[in-house]
Amino acid sequence: MRRVLLLVLGLGVSAALIYMALVNLDLDDVRRSLEQARIWPWIPAAVMTYLAGQLLRGWRCKLLVRPDAPITLLTATHVVVVGYAVNNILPARLGELARAGMLSDRAGLALVQALGVTFLERVLDGLTVLCLLIVAILTLSDTSWLGQAALPAAGIFGLATLGIAVAVVAPSGVIGAARRIGAMGGERAQLFSIRAAVQLTDSVRAIRRPELAVAAALSSLAIWLIETAMFLLVLGAFSLPLRWDWALLAMAVTNLSVLLPSSPGHIGPFHYFCQQALVSVGIAAPLGLAYA
Repeated sequence: MRRVLLLVLGLGVSAALIYMALVNLDLDDVRRSLEQARIWPWIPAAVMTYLAGQLLRGWRCKLLVRPDAPITLLTATHVVVVGYAVNNILPARLGELARAGMLSDRAGLALVQALGVTFLERVLDGLTVLCLLIVAILTLSDTSWLGQAALPAAGIFGLATLGIAVAVVAPSGVIGAARRIGAMGGERAQLFSIRAAVQLTDSVRAIRRPELAVAAALSSLAIWLIETAMFLLVLGAFSLPLRWDWALLAMAVTNLSVLLPSSPGHIGPFHYFCQQALVSVGIAAPLGLAYA
């Protein structure tokens, strides 16, 4: 029942945002913008850039499971790509579960530990995108509304980071708390709670090592700068100025928007917020939607 409600909510949010993107818009203007777009060399270059980012995501995944499961770069990249693919065809971000399940299967990790690694990757992504959004806001003028829009995301990722920090610094405390909570449900519940807590704290084992923590942070930054390069190349396809600050803004706003519940593939939030990011720097709404 909960899954059905999430699906209905996501479809409703997608429909509302698609309407907001299209309202008062002449669709002929959008069509003309798409027809005038220059595919070569911009779109092939953007696709290749995106694929390079997926390889780097695979390398980061490999890095985060290195202490427990030495998997190959190809296997780790398969895991990453499958997760994104499933998110594009199923609702409620079920791709994250598929990704964790595949990571568990290919790397031999416990499922809870694989889920913890997946969660850690998402938090690293969120924090990095938020930092890049702040850079874009400081670089551009008249984007004060973005600061308010980013506050909910900052709260979400701030709490998630606090939870990860506790698991990194005080794993025994997390396990002890799980033992006490589980004891309320009897011996079997206690054993289950302890096992889950151990696996969760194991999922952040890599970033207890300073060199791996730094590598994870730097690779996250590189991932999202490569993603920004993809947004930059698509600007070129529409004969727009190749401005890094515009690309950075569009990338950050668009990727934070997918935190909202939506249809599979993030239809609606992706297109509306990407459009609005470009409108905020003076690009016409029809062209902004064509770009999105």
